[in-house]
Amino acid sequence: MPRTGILSIICGDEMSISLKSKEFQVNQYITLKLEYNKTAIYINNEKFINCKYLLLNIPIDRIEDYENINSIDDIKENCDNSLEVNSPLQYDISSEMEFWGHCSNLQTWYENRYDTRLLHSNLAFPLLKKLTEVGDFSAKKVFKDEIAARFLNGSLQNKHFLYNEGYVDILTEYEFKCLLEAYVFQMESNKNLNLNTDEIIFFLAIGFKKLKNHIHNYIFNIFFNILKEKYYFEEFLLWYDIGMYCKAYNIPDIAIYAFLNSLKIDRRHFGVWLHFGILLKEESRYRLAIKTLKEALEILPNNIIVLNEIASSYHKISKYNEAINTYKKIIKFKSASLEVWFSLGKVYEEKGDFESALDSYMEAFKINPKEPNTLKFLINICRKLKDVEGIIMTCRYTLTFYPFLEPALNTLCEVLIENENFDETIELCKKALEKDPNNTNVLYYLRIAYTAIHQNDSILRTIFTEFLSIIKRLMPNLIFYLYITISNKIKNYLTNKFGK
Repeated sequence: MPRTGILSIICGDEMSISLKSKEFQVNQYITLKLEYNKTAIYINNEKFINCKYLLLNIPIDRIEDYENINSIDDIKENCDNSLEVNSPLQYDISSEMEFWGHCSNLQTWYENRYDTRLLHSNLAFPLLKKLTEVGDFSAKKVFKDEIAARFLNGSLQNKHFLYNEGYVDILTEYEFKCLLEAYVFQMESNKNLNLNTDEIIFFLAIGFKKLKNHIHNYIFNIFFNILKEKYYFEEFLLWYDIGMYCKAYNIPDIAIYAFLNSLKIDRRHFGVWLHFGILLKEESRYRLAIKTLKEALEILPNNIIVLNEIASSYHKISKYNEAINTYKKIIKFKSASLEVWFSLGKVYEEKGDFESALDSYMEAFKINPKEPNTLKFLINICRKLKDVEGIIMTCRYTLTFYPFLEPALNTLCEVLIENENFDETIELCKKALEKDPNNTNVLYYLRIAYTAIHQNDSILRTIFTEFLSIIKRLMPNLIFYLYITISNKIKNYLTNKFGK
């Protein structure tokens, strides 16, 4: 009896025979198992993934009825996905029945030479890749062909998936060039059709990314001429879109070229100046970025996004006063976020104005009292100001939310030891060791505290022995490293009190 999909399996004798084992072997590499009411796919006897839900069932004897549908991806939004767990419309379908639906779909996929149109791309391609890796010759033969076919004929979402997940990188430069030429031929043959301009620009951008410089002009001229017709010769918008796509796909040279051409047509377009300036900043061309972003301010004065980018660029080139003044403009417009206060604090700190840095970090703290980076910088600035009370208070506060945040834990231990609060240090370390018995830093501070109180006590030898055994097991050379990194105040204290 030919296999025709889930309905025939459920209705026929196969179901009762196979259901006893709740395991189905598609071929020598692919096995499906029902585990804890979930369908798991095994590749070469190793668990690969759990199936999420049954999207669509395609009987083999009716496969020709689906020839006008490009892929499962294309119909996902329109098909009945009521079997999905979170759907408000629930069908009374057992996990066993769903299991056999998955089995039927994987069997159909295999019997149709791993046609990736029959499964969702986020399952089909990872499966094909894994099958290729474990030695499935059939998968090896079709893997690159399936990548090329879906990249050429799939939806824009398919193309983004294949590029972002690294499948396009599997193709050689020559194979990708052939794919690009096939797409150009397809475009030129279908000029009267409604071609997707975003897709064309995507191909243009990826072509520049993947291929060598000597064929860039060839690619660009072909795509640009087709795009000019699509944009009805509105060259400004075309250049702008090319710039934005190339910026997004990290092709800065072409993005800069496109933005410059946009500005030749319209110098009063805020978006071009903004994104051009951000791109220059991302490329570490900070002075030119500042100049470009100031052009955007001429169009939209006091724009918060632009001011923030300018301030950040000033900071990068150590123009501290200019950065501070720019951040203060943002604050003046009552648009200061946690990030603005935090960034302003870092500028003040690098400038050496620790009091102002503390004030800025405190403003960030008021916005979000639990933000870990702000707390770390508050601890650090209190140390620079030698504010012992501030350090202890901030560290204790931080540890109530983040018990294992090392800067807070280590700093508090050091400060307590420096101020001879050994009993409190020991209690703090004991609590920390209850959560993490192998924390070498905590064991180190515990040893120091016991040394100060019980120089010759037997408990010191026990702690020290435990400390050495952990250190030797984890990092044999760490003892010397820890000794030379101990704070100067602690070394001086122990030297003065107990001798070398």
